[in-house]
Amino acid sequence: MRILNKTARKSVASSVDFDSIVSALNSENFSELISIYDYFKRFDPQIASEVMKRRFKMCSFPMFITCQNEEQRTFLQNYIAKSDFRKFVFEMSAAVVYGFAGFLLEWKVKDTSVLPNLKYISPRFFSMDDKERLFIYNEAKKLFIDECDDIFLHLHPSDSGTFIEQALFYNVVSIAVLKQLAMSKNISYLDNLSVPPIIAKTDKASDKKEIEEMLDELYHLRSASVGIFGKEDMIELLNSGLSTSTFTDFLRYCDEAISKLISGQVLAGNAVQNGTQALGNVHEEVRLNVGEMDTLFLAKSIQKLLEQVLKLNFASPAEFEFIFDTNKEIDEQYLASIYSIITQMGYEIPAEFISKTFRIEGLKKKEQSSDTFGLNSLMLEKNKRLSKDKIELNSEAEDEVSDEIYEKIKAFWDTCQSYEELEDKIFKEYPNISFEKLKESLDKKIALASMQALLDTGNE
Repeated sequence: MRILNKTARKSVASSVDFDSIVSALNSENFSELISIYDYFKRFDPQIASEVMKRRFKMCSFPMFITCQNEEQRTFLQNYIAKSDFRKFVFEMSAAVVYGFAGFLLEWKVKDTSVLPNLKYISPRFFSMDDKERLFIYNEAKKLFIDECDDIFLHLHPSDSGTFIEQALFYNVVSIAVLKQLAMSKNISYLDNLSVPPIIAKTDKASDKKEIEEMLDELYHLRSASVGIFGKEDMIELLNSGLSTSTFTDFLRYCDEAISKLISGQVLAGNAVQNGTQALGNVHEEVRLNVGEMDTLFLAKSIQKLLEQVLKLNFASPAEFEFIFDTNKEIDEQYLASIYSIITQMGYEIPAEFISKTFRIEGLKKKEQSSDTFGLNSLMLEKNKRLSKDKIELNSEAEDEVSDEIYEKIKAFWDTCQSYEELEDKIFKEYPNISFEKLKESLDKKIALASMQALLDTGNE
């Protein structure tokens, strides 16, 4: 494995000031900006908290592999379950901030398998040339990442544009410097004017000795709250005009901006004092969308690595797919409703498709017992007896059920207290209507209306 020279790693900035950060942002100095961001991450709890929440969330989802070859699927599934793979995924998640995550890659033989040994490379080892190519120094020699076969690189852009503009830390630094500037100026102001100066007005201090005596009394007044002055002398206390609310409101604004940049919302953090349930639901949806996009980027890079693993362990690698289960129950409930309606329309959905959609291995249709069939037969026979006499009276029934009849039946539904009452009203209003034709027409309209409602809900 390649050995990295620790002297090539840039240290975290010992201190930051507004001018140096603006200069680094304008010049897009990659290594300098990483050093500045690590400084803010170390001393600003808002940045560290929001970043870790997003990283923990994207690494906590269950991981699954689907493959046509069961032996290869079991091999890969055991590898990601029994090794330090979860730690590797967490280290990859650092790319959500820096835009990339690099690893030293070495292949080792374990038992009869060839498996990768990956070591995370700190972003402070990396630099970027004027062509936006990442490189590291090895004994004063530049090693470009795109030319190194023993370095595995995961890219995770958070924006579009140049390589630096794609990285999240670029925008975070832009906000953090404003917060740092406000805090440093406020501390400097308090350091100089937190103790208001005393102003003495007198016309009796005619010589140096009298002035020195008055100054001595003023010092005593400050330290011991005791002083002796002339009867005609006037003493004033100069009050500062510092507004604490203005300072804290600006810090809260910066924290909210940082939360929006990192996680896409603020209500889940400590940046705001209150919020409503409606806003909370909106922010939760944003958080889920951000997390789903993060897992898509992770899955793409992990897929490439596992493809190499499969090639080194099997003569004929089969096609497979690595996925994270983001566990979006709302979407699963919505899909289940769609499948139910499709089934009611007479179509059969393969069990393999449902198993893949809901990620349930070994899914199969439950066999109905004889008791269930008997219960269904009794219910069907009861319905036939209730309507038999009315169906026989309507031998010359209408063939079609118009929209007007459908709307009127819907109005009956709102006023009736039971199915029997609804049935009586329908046949009193339309004595020549076909019961079977009515049932078929209503089933179609209800199914179409349900599908349209679900589709409208899914598009919102």
